Amino acid sequence: MSTTTSVEQVILEYAGAQKEELFENALLEEDLGITGDDADELVEALEEEFKVDFSGFELEKHFLPEVGKSSDAEYGYYPVSVGHLLKVVRSGRWELPPRNPEYFVKSQRELKRQRMIQSAIFVLCGVGALVWFIPRGL
Repeated sequence: MSTTTSVEQVILEYAGAQKEELFENALLEEDLGITGDDADELVEALEEEFKVDFSGFELEKHFLPEVGKSSDAEYGYYPVSVGHLLKVVRSGRWELPPRNPEYFVKSQRELKRQRMIQSAIFVLCGVGALVWFIPRGL
């Protein structure tokens, strides 16, 4: 089995995607939905199976946690693609993907949208609680 096929199989275990969705420029987080613990476990699996040195890899620079936001100010600048992971596996060591300011802007817009939705839900829950409790004199 080729290295490409082996790496793709490992990625598919954590992505829950179909083989047809894997292409060289597919981003692990945006296109395949790999974040948080899944991303961490994927890196560990690649490290173990292919003996890749991931020292220097910073999870939150590349992936959001499953809950909350990244604490890394550079989150969004360095998205990881399938092709980049293949390159890392072939070289045997982690290297930072190319800086992508366009993706950073896009990811920041998405984070802002998510925060607005969370705020709206919080406000609606508060209004709902007031509507429920005030008429009951509580």
